Amino acid sequence: MTSKAVYKGIGFSLFMGVFFGTIFWVEKHFFDAKKMKNSPIIVVIQFFCIFARFFMLKMKKCVFILLLLGLFLTGCNQQEKNSALIQRSFFNTMWERFDYLRNDVEIKEETTFDLSMRVSFTEDYPYDYFSMVFTVFTNEGNPYRSKGYKFSLKDKEGHWNSELKDGCYTFDFPINKQFLITDPGIYRFQIEYRMPITPLVGIKELTLTDNNLKNK
Repeated sequence: MTSKAVYKGIGFSLFMGVFFGTIFWVEKHFFDAKKMKNSPIIVVIQFFCIFARFFMLKMKKCVFILLLLGLFLTGCNQQEKNSALIQRSFFNTMWERFDYLRNDVEIKEETTFDLSMRVSFTEDYPYDYFSMVFTVFTNEGNPYRSKGYKFSLKDKEGHWNSELKDGCYTFDFPINKQFLITDPGIYRFQIEYRMPITPLVGIKELTLTDNNLKNK
């Protein structure tokens, strides 16, 4: 269950609470049961009230459970979001040549990153590999560390090395399990692709993650 589904459940519970609360209020303030004993309207209202009381008794536990799930899933989503150092969903599954993926990261003390990257490709991707350069710059704009990577995506027969799921082939690539930054400061993390033809088509999403943050 996603957090969106939880929010929908909570919204539905609140709606039903307001709905049945309105019925109770109408019954109390507008209907005299003695004068309207045989009225079809009062019979319908009373039926809804009986059903509402039963429903609300059952929903008390459900609302509490939904609230707990919502808080838990929100915490999980926040943790996943914080562990992503760079994240991009590409418009029209297209990556322009000089559209560098960047993010400024504040380092307060000596920090070791466990870096990995998840990339999703569509069937329109024309190559059997993916080549890129990962660079970290200091606050002064000087390269602190830079390295090129070339990842294989298909075998010799041209078959993808990943299963097709939701229209994409998704890969998890190791970048650097012991990436150390010793001095505090603001560091810019940057990824640029190095492929023959531009723009690069068939790439849907890229996420650079610090697994040390993800596992905390």
